[in-house]
Amino acid sequence: MANVSFESFPASAWANNQSGHYYSTPLIPWFRANGQPSEYPNEFVPDIGNRITFSQNVDPSAYNYIYNKTDPFWPQEGDFDKGFSIQSPYVSSHRQFNYRISGGKGHWLPCPIFRSLSFYWSKETNVSGAWYVKHTALVLKNWKTDEEKTYGFGMNSTNSGSRVVILNTVDEVRAMGSDWFVYGVIFNLVRPSTSGSTEPKARLVDFRLGYECSGLTGTNKLILPKQMTWGNFTNAMKAGQMKYEPI
Repeated sequence: MANVSFESFPASAWANNQSGHYYSTPLIPWFRANGQPSEYPNEFVPDIGNRITFSQNVDPSAYNYIYNKTDPFWPQEGDFDKGFSIQSPYVSSHRQFNYRISGGKGHWLPCPIFRSLSFYWSKETNVSGAWYVKHTALVLKNWKTDEEKTYGFGMNSTNSGSRVVILNTVDEVRAMGSDWFVYGVIFNLVRPSTSGSTEPKARLVDFRLGYECSGLTGTNKLILPKQMTWGNFTNAMKAGQMKYEPI
């Protein structure tokens, strides 16, 4: 029988600082590996984690707030400018809504090894009332029941400046158990009110998820399961199969 090679990664690879985002967290499309979703959840409170309200005061489908969505959403080697842009009408009023990216095809990250979420936020126009990410939540899904839960990070930011955002307080996610996987992400996006009308723009790119396999050493490797839709993945799991794809 011929030898078969599989793509492998370090057993632990996550972002505890900016350097960790760029140089330690691999470019793996854990969910929504292709396609351009437009999901705008209504106001909600996360089921676990920081249970702060993800408020919404506009109908985001009534205006092209989200634009320049790339396919794929995830960064690729040599092209980290993958993600989406955000804009608003020429107004002075406060705007706030939720934007969700989830589902699709993916390698599907188990909750017990999830360790960090990070991305680059770019302030594209230097005007008052600039957009910022106020809250971020993970969508978690149970492969046996398809039940979903949301996990809220303790972010609550008002910083609109260009920077790498790193979120790695994740003990509750890791404690969810092996039946739960990371299914998606929700961003609560805010454009604060101003004294005069402005038209701010920003961009979110280079989104990455890091992982940590506790107890494994630097010689151990992580081999990714085959990239599949959630339905195909759960069907394989129910049949007692874990599918891999040679490189």
